Amino acid sequence: MKKYDEISKKEVYICNCCGQMIASVDECDRAAFLDVSKAWGYFSKWDGCIHRFQLCENCYGKMIQTWCYLPDEEEQTEWI
Repeated sequence: MKKYDEISKKEVYICNCCGQMIASVDECDRAAFLDVSKAWGYFSKWDGCIHRFQLCENCYGKMIQTWCYLPDEEEQTEWI
């Protein structure tokens, strides 16, 4: 989640799972975290809602270990 940090005087990303600061918004392109935004459609439990959350690498790793099937993985050959 985004939150204003009184100490650094910057907007920062906080891991929604563990609550640790991930990165400041202006340096988020250099940080490693999962950024999710989901607009729920008709007939879903959250019809018309948009959910947004961020997970740090550790929490993402713990989360996928609970899944029946791990996410598909491929090597990235070009870096921006």
